[in-house]
Amino acid sequence: MTSYPIAGSDKFESVAKPASALQIDPSLALFVPAADCVVDPVTYAVLSHKLTQVNDEAGATIRKMSGSIIVTEAYDFNTAVGDPRGDLVALGSHISVHGGVVQRMIQWTLEHRSANPGIREGDAFLVNDPWVGAAHQNDTALLRPVFVDGKLFAWVAATLHFVDLGGRHPSSFVVDADDVFSESLPLPPIKYVEGGVIRADVEDMFLRRSRMPLSAGLDLRALVGGTHVAATRITEMAAAYGADEVALVMARILDSTETRLRSRLADLPDGVWRHLHFAECAKDGDRGLYSLPMTMEKHGDRLVFDLTEADPQTGFFNCTRTLTEASIVAAVLPLLCHDMPWAPGAVLRVLECRVTPGTIIAS
Repeated sequence: MTSYPIAGSDKFESVAKPASALQIDPSLALFVPAADCVVDPVTYAVLSHKLTQVNDEAGATIRKMSGSIIVTEAYDFNTAVGDPRGDLVALGSHISVHGGVVQRMIQWTLEHRSANPGIREGDAFLVNDPWVGAAHQNDTALLRPVFVDGKLFAWVAATLHFVDLGGRHPSSFVVDADDVFSESLPLPPIKYVEGGVIRADVEDMFLRRSRMPLSAGLDLRALVGGTHVAATRITEMAAAYGADEVALVMARILDSTETRLRSRLADLPDGVWRHLHFAECAKDGDRGLYSLPMTMEKHGDRLVFDLTEADPQTGFFNCTRTLTEASIVAAVLPLLCHDMPWAPGAVLRVLECRVTPGTIIAS
């Protein structure tokens, strides 16, 4: 049994599980395409590429609205589109790891917010909690559900690196931190947009922690704008082509990408590969050396990444299991999925990430 140093903190940890195993409040109706719906190959090609274009348009909107060079020059952000259960069918062309963590954020939100305060049309949730899924607290995401005919149809999301969100030092990078509370406080998913209206109390609470509230405010509105554009375009797609057809295309992207990736793996020789990485200087004044061994096993059409022997967490450079998983997905996508849709939801069906809680890569 895992022992958590802070009582109740286990609630905020995303758990890797299939989308079908999510415990969603029954009051939240999910859209399911009609059983007799058929999508021809041409329509599939048009709609699948249109979903990618919608995601790219959301990214372009964020770049135009944000005044931060982290976004406009470094492109330290990303966008994603997911199905009703949060499986991502499209990932933007910016920092891949940003999109990879979004799936777990959405699924945690489905399980813990569908009953109270509820997930409704016009809502959007703000989150930067690393245990829920953020890479670190500066990487804040906005998760926006998309509804069609009163049912949850899809999710659009965007996440970007904010210049400063509080903590002991400017920029929120605290190299002498002893725990997460020395940095910007983690924010579990909170309803920032409700019924299409930005909540002033939530915005004030979030911006009050920043030494650069004007910059943070612009980035917040960029997330709102980018996800609004994506949600609007998907709603327009459903109206123009039929909601059943669009939903079926999202499902087929996941299924076909999974099939193609499994087929590619099956064609490769089975084997076991090991790598040992060392990290140093875990905190201010530290001269320690820390071991991060990894074993990758390929059997048939499955990949298993075993990082269970990593050293215990220490200092400021730890990460959560969700970020470790997303980092693996970010490596698999260009190496094995270069000619496929970048659908992290499909990739996560094929690979397994094994970690030991309380270590550097699963703190």
